[in-house]
Amino acid sequence: MSRKIALGIMICSLFVGCGSSRQDPVGLIPPAINIRHVGGIPPMHSGSVVPIYFEIDVTNQSSESITIDRLQLSSSSGGSYDIVSRDEFFNTEVPPGETRTVNVAASARVFSVRTSQVEPITIRAIVHFESLAGRFRRVVIQQLEGGITGVPQ
Repeated sequence: MSRKIALGIMICSLFVGCGSSRQDPVGLIPPAINIRHVGGIPPMHSGSVVPIYFEIDVTNQSSESITIDRLQLSSSSGGSYDIVSRDEFFNTEVPPGETRTVNVAASARVFSVRTSQVEPITIRAIVHFESLAGRFRRVVIQQLEGGITGVPQ
């Protein structure tokens, strides 16, 4: 991936990753979300589809409880491999001031025989929440600089 494309993705992630697709409920401070690759190494040949594993940390910065309802995980195009879009359903409460971690299994699809497992990959997560103040969602775009190495990042 060229430096210009990588820089463009990083700039977009600053704007999109900090925003929400729906207006947050009044008075609710948006949760902080972090994506980590924790396992799975794609074979380095074209056409492979293999499982990979992520952990998504959600920190509730609000004074009221929120519940993680659903998570949509995918990757941005442009690399020589991607994460096949996946929806996962949860009912995980995150009390005020606390962090909860949810685990997501996904699939990596390799497009190119030149694939490097350390090639950076950009992950997109849409996390849907419920709260007493209403339903909302957060969109997070995060670049994993070390790619999918099989080593926790």
